[in-house]
Amino acid sequence: MTVEIFVSMLGGCALVTGLITEAVKKLNIIKSNNVLALIVSILVGGFALAFFFIQTATPLDAINIMVSIAFLAANFLSATLGYDKVLQTINQLINRGA
Repeated sequence: MTVEIFVSMLGGCALVTGLITEAVKKLNIIKSNNVLALIVSILVGGFALAFFFIQTATPLDAINIMVSIAFLAANFLSATLGYDKVLQTINQLINRGA
């Protein structure tokens, strides 16, 4: 997996993970937002990686497994630094300016 593919897949997965996490938050199924983001990020990232590995016939060697773990961790971190934090920052900037 090249760096370009890694970053583009991460951007797409981060977007999808954030949207799904926000939708599930509205249902109040899981109270902890970080646990919810972790579950959704592993599912979305796992499906994306599985699709990529199957479509490109990439073997699962040690390097690809380490890249997969790094990808799932990066997807989780991007999901936790998502929609809520951006809204919180905007609200703080608006309230400070007033």
